[in-house]
Amino acid sequence: TMAQPDSKEVSIDLAQLEAAARDQPQRPECWEAFKVWKYCTTPVHQMKNYYIYGEVDPCASEWEDLKLCLSLKLTPPPEAAAQWQEHQAEKAAAGIGKQAVSTIGTVWEARDSQTEPSLSHTQEQPPTTEPSSTIAANS
Repeated sequence: TMAQPDSKEVSIDLAQLEAAARDQPQRPECWEAFKVWKYCTTPVHQMKNYYIYGEVDPCASEWEDLKLCLSLKLTPPPEAAAQWQEHQAEKAAAGIGKQAVSTIGTVWEARDSQTEPSLSHTQEQPPTTEPSSTIAANS
């Protein structure tokens, strides 16, 4: 009969292999890049972008991320991880990527106090309030 390998020894080797794999640089997850690009193309994102900036978002940065990620699938993991990190660093240095969107300064000007609405652009006149004694006399 064949000798059975010691199961404890096999599990230790497997644990060591898993630990070594975790320590190695990993490829980027293309599923995440796909989800970011797909969200960018949704009507919700496009309407928000149009409202704030007055134009649709071409999603060029997200598309480039997805293309790079897919092309890195054929590259060895350490090289792929290094290229992906370099790409992300270049985007961060250029100010491209996830940014907090605020309408202040883009659509609306910040105000310190409330202003009364102006009706000068319409034909409407502001409602007039009659004193209650005049209303009672007319009844």
